[in-house]
Amino acid sequence: ARGAAPGQGGAGPSHGRAFAGAAATSAFGASGLAGSFLLAYLKGDPVEKPRVKGALGAALGFLLLSLNCVLLFLADRYYPVALVFALPFLFGGGALAVLGQPLGGDGRPAIWGKLAVGAASGFGLLVGIVLAVLLRI
Repeated sequence: ARGAAPGQGGAGPSHGRAFAGAAATSAFGASGLAGSFLLAYLKGDPVEKPRVKGALGAALGFLLLSLNCVLLFLADRYYPVALVFALPFLFGGGALAVLGQPLGGDGRPAIWGKLAVGAASGFGLLVGIVLAVLLRI
């Protein structure tokens, strides 16, 4: 249908998803946002400019976290989903920015680098879930 976002049947509102997807594609390359650069890294696929993409992911996480903090202190509101996803981007992207993409002997990302980025992202997800639950109480 004309004016519909990809994957939608009708011409209803897309709630900014098309714009956000286009911005993410331009910032993170053709792979898009949704953590796909982290997932590609963890799968073992080579990632172009891993330090830049890691820094952009960390910046996205910092932005989401900052916006949630401002909303929490000024309007006594916050978005738990944004809080849960901000910290994996912040920690995982930060680890990727610091480590880059260390390669093993076969030219694929080294296992210790994948484990470090995965552990940082997992820790961020765990902390985000705990914070979201604690703020609901």
